[in-house]
Amino acid sequence: MKKYTEKELLKLMFRERKIETIFLDNSHLKMLFNVSDRTLHRWRESGQLPYERKSKRGKIFYRLHEVLNRMQQA
Repeated sequence: MKKYTEKELLKLMFRERKIETIFLDNSHLKMLFNVSDRTLHRWRESGQLPYERKSKRGKIFYRLHEVLNRMQQA
């Protein structure tokens, strides 16, 4: 999975046609929101932040378009 810089992520936010296929990981969200791992965990557990796991104990990913929708609602 490609690591995006903050500048690249901002550019992607304005491209609606590809946004559904972009996944972010915890490090991306920590950078975007300036929060800790624990805060992301609380958001996931409370249902505020939809996520996907690629396996039972695998890495957690977030769809960029869902993250943006949550940001707009806040």
